[in-house]
Amino acid sequence: MSEAQQLAVTKALAVLQSTLSAPVLFDKISSITLDDKGGIILGPLFTIAQKNLGGPYKLETDELFKTLPESKCTPENFSELFQLLSSLIPHFIPPPSYVPLVLHHPNLALRNIFFNPIDDSKITGLIDWGGAQILPLMVTAKFPDDLHSTGWDPCEKPGIPCGYWKAVPHDWTSFGDTSKWPSVFRGLNTQIDLTVRASAMIKRYYLHCYELG
Repeated sequence: MSEAQQLAVTKALAVLQSTLSAPVLFDKISSITLDDKGGIILGPLFTIAQKNLGGPYKLETDELFKTLPESKCTPENFSELFQLLSSLIPHFIPPPSYVPLVLHHPNLALRNIFFNPIDDSKITGLIDWGGAQILPLMVTAKFPDDLHSTGWDPCEKPGIPCGYWKAVPHDWTSFGDTSKWPSVFRGLNTQIDLTVRASAMIKRYYLHCYELG
């Protein structure tokens, strides 16, 4: 894809996520599922790995916290902690604009999005709705995984564990002396060009930043 096409796709993803972030009429935190007759209902909240978190839960109640293990805090410790943390309570309450319930697609990957073959800025369809959830807006705030770069070579940083690599120095204009990079092979005789791979990672990062803006 050309840079213009990649930018158009990023804009389309931002519009799609903005559309999904609109408040919905549902009043419970839950997963969308089917009943025995094939009708759509709000069922227990499942993670994408199919772990059952219980529910559905009313947003304005503390039902969700009833699933937490029983506290072993003594009355004396509780009193001390309460006095220590009471001044911070206002900061634990999210702003009202962060908590409306919205429709969340758990796997917003490019492979699940249909684009207009003539105009890359237009999305025509979205599939793989299995596991769709109704969640507070603040819980759904994430970038599409396909706009993340990983911390694998050649971009690993000393002391930073390998994982999702979501930041690079903004003043990078060159990779320096690439002859010092290690040789990496996909197979016995197939070498990987790390310069191309790193360039793609950084381009994806800046697309990521564009969506943030």
